[in-house]
Amino acid sequence: MSLRRPYKILLPLTMFYAAPAQLQAQPAALNWRAFEVPQYGTRVDYPASIFTPSGTPAKGVGERFESRDGRAILSIYSRENTERDTPSSYLR
Repeated sequence: MSLRRPYKILLPLTMFYAAPAQLQAQPAALNWRAFEVPQYGTRVDYPASIFTPSGTPAKGVGERFESRDGRAILSIYSRENTERDTPSSYLR
């Protein structure tokens, strides 16, 4: 048996066992927090290490979040569906 053969098996196994640890570490690093709009039953988890509250959204009831460098904006809001939109019609 050559010395190369064990490495062909060992490397994929190491990668297989290391990947879940990296995935588990990621949520903690992003510091996920929940934002809620109780009157509409809206609850969204957002990465608080990326976004900080920066005021109200342009429409609806909720919060606007912005990245520290100002390059990204996240608006979480709820509003009445007076037009009876479906997800498809809302995106048009």
